[in-house]
Amino acid sequence: MISRRSFLSVFALIAVTACAAPLLNEEQAANLQVRSVTVDISQFENGVAGRNIAIPSAQVKADLEAALRRTLGASSQGNADVVVVLTKMWLVSPGQSIMLGGNSSITGIVSVASVHNGQPILAPTEVVGISNKRTVGGIIGALSRSSAEEDYRETITGFALNLKKRLFGG
Repeated sequence: MISRRSFLSVFALIAVTACAAPLLNEEQAANLQVRSVTVDISQFENGVAGRNIAIPSAQVKADLEAALRRTLGASSQGNADVVVVLTKMWLVSPGQSIMLGGNSSITGIVSVASVHNGQPILAPTEVVGISNKRTVGGIIGALSRSSAEEDYRETITGFALNLKKRLFGG
């Protein structure tokens, strides 16, 4: 049975992520075309935390950049460059699922600048994205938790999708 605390924790995280305010106004979002995406790992000092998985920071950078380019539709014809300063990646372990529940997450500071004049379109703003797979807490959550590798990929995808939603709406 799912504990009330676990349910409320998962519900709160999903609600906060789902209801997060758009980062740009409608006109900015309509005109935004991403040219490049850069992930800066200089603030990512602790690496992937929470689960026993060894992924070098350089690999996290490459995987997140690839997912963001794909999801944001980066093109050489774009008018804006996106920079994400990765600060945290937390993968919830099966043991943590029993006690706390919740989804794995990535936190980063996102900024967007015009290709034409370098002016900010979006000042540095903290963005949190959660795993693309919703999970519950308690014993069921622990038993149904994805492997560390799958959870890693789902969390990368979840962050990319959340950033797309926050930049472009929808």
